[in-house]
Amino acid sequence: MAKAGVSATTGAQVTPAPDAGYTGLWVVTVANGQTTITSANIAQATNAPILPADLLHAVQQSGLITAVDTGAANACAVSYTPAITALTDGMVLWFKAKTANTGASTLNVNGLGAQPLIGGAHSALQGGEMVANGKASAIWRADISSFVLLECTGGALQVAPGTQSNHAA
Repeated sequence: MAKAGVSATTGAQVTPAPDAGYTGLWVVTVANGQTTITSANIAQATNAPILPADLLHAVQQSGLITAVDTGAANACAVSYTPAITALTDGMVLWFKAKTANTGASTLNVNGLGAQPLIGGAHSALQGGEMVANGKASAIWRADISSFVLLECTGGALQVAPGTQSNHAA
């Protein structure tokens, strides 16, 4: 289904919102007096749920769950493409840490809000668990509303105290 927008001067057009029950996929922008539409007039709509053209390689290369941290020390911020719009229990995400952490930290995914980033012992990070440019992985635990840092290459691992004779310290 196509939906017409409101006429406006070039550069001032506002893309209409999809009708209820529909999802916007493409936006076609046509200038006043234009008589043909070319590929330059067609763009993917913001947040269109379209899979990457090369899905197989994206999956093989973890391209859909890998991003680069753009935040500050102790406040990681990552944006994935396609955008993650909700945190799902058990979701594992990878990111390249921008800086080393120096203490308790947070992780903000696609602007959904900063959430605690804790260690394997489910305690706040103390510092040194993430290193600059380290490859980090974290899992979302909905039951404790926190990301648990699984690892960061070059960083220290937080472990829970051993409680049995054959547990590692």
